[in-house]
Amino acid sequence: MMFEPKPFVRTFERALEKLTAAQGELGANIAQLERSTKAYSEDHRKKMARLKQTFSTVGSSFERLETQISEVGSNTIRIGEQLDTVAKEKDRAEAIKELVEFYAELNEGNTARLDELLEGGSEGMVKVAHTLRRLNTIVVDNQYSAPTDSAAKRQIEIYSENFEKNMLESFEAAYRDNDVHNMSVAARTLDAFNGGVSVVKAYINQHPFFVSSMINQSQDSIAEASYQSMEGVSDIAHAPPPPDRWLAQLYADTREMMFKDWAVVSK
Repeated sequence: MMFEPKPFVRTFERALEKLTAAQGELGANIAQLERSTKAYSEDHRKKMARLKQTFSTVGSSFERLETQISEVGSNTIRIGEQLDTVAKEKDRAEAIKELVEFYAELNEGNTARLDELLEGGSEGMVKVAHTLRRLNTIVVDNQYSAPTDSAAKRQIEIYSENFEKNMLESFEAAYRDNDVHNMSVAARTLDAFNGGVSVVKAYINQHPFFVSSMINQSQDSIAEASYQSMEGVSDIAHAPPPPDRWLAQLYADTREMMFKDWAVVSK
């Protein structure tokens, strides 16, 4: 039996035709996909460029906003400083106006407002002290002023003297009664009035410890005891003499009083 190749050839030809058609279809699909992919890539690139531009715009907007906020903050600080300056100037103007009113009232012999402040407790007394201190400064700065101001000058001096005298008496009475609160009020008031010089003197004068131990001794006996305590000082071969009894007593009294005063002022 002879081999007949024609059926096989026709089969291979049909298969080859199908493969060729499939190849062409596949190539067309690949080309279509390449075109689609290229289009998508181009669209994606454009979208990313737009997105990048958008982010850049947003970043610039935030920078401008931050700059504006910083400028607003700086302006707010400047406005606050200006308002603070205006407030201080206003307070100063009101204080000057009030001082002028006090001066005019004292020039007419009217002390009602000062007396009313004195009755307003410790804050009122401190305010009176500040007012009198400023009025006395005005009097000193204008000591060659017109004669019409002499009445105010005399009234300020008289009122200041009485005010200081009353505060000192209040301080001394509080000291005798061991009233630390009223001592503090009087001391703070006098500090505002003249820097506290007079109250310091008054406080020191309340301490007679440096003479109390000698009050019952005659000057001659004290001097004689001091001379005797110096005998033998120049003799270096012997032990030094004991310390002066009065000097030792003064140191002891001073030390004791310092501790007492510290306990008082520390309250």
